[in-house]
Amino acid sequence: MPALSLSRARSVAGRPYRAALLLLGAIALCGNWASAAERDNSSADSAASERVSTEPDTESDVISTINRLVGEGWDAAGVKPSPAAEEGEWCRRVYLDLIGRIPSIEELHAFLNDKSDDRRAALVDDLLESDEYIYHWS
Repeated sequence: MPALSLSRARSVAGRPYRAALLLLGAIALCGNWASAAERDNSSADSAASERVSTEPDTESDVISTINRLVGEGWDAAGVKPSPAAEEGEWCRRVYLDLIGRIPSIEELHAFLNDKSDDRRAALVDDLLESDEYIYHWS
């Protein structure tokens, strides 16, 4: 089984947000391989090979693989995804999850007024690179 190292994640993804997605994907892959081994030790390697045939080469391949594996796990467990959060609610959740506080009015307005396609990724990257993130999680 090929290992997906953090350095490989950074070289493929380039930004902390994407590296975090790759890390989650690696965890999902390991979980799927562990589940296969628990079900049938003799076919664990072949089950893993069927789930991930090659190491992803691009960011979109990585994201597609993660989404597919998470979706398979949810289907197997009978889990249905929640409706997508509105932008303001999503922003509040990310702040709480990553740095342990809600955004200020200015921070929320800055996020809501940002019309770029990657504003969510940019916010996550900014929070992951902040001193508040380090303080909150240390």
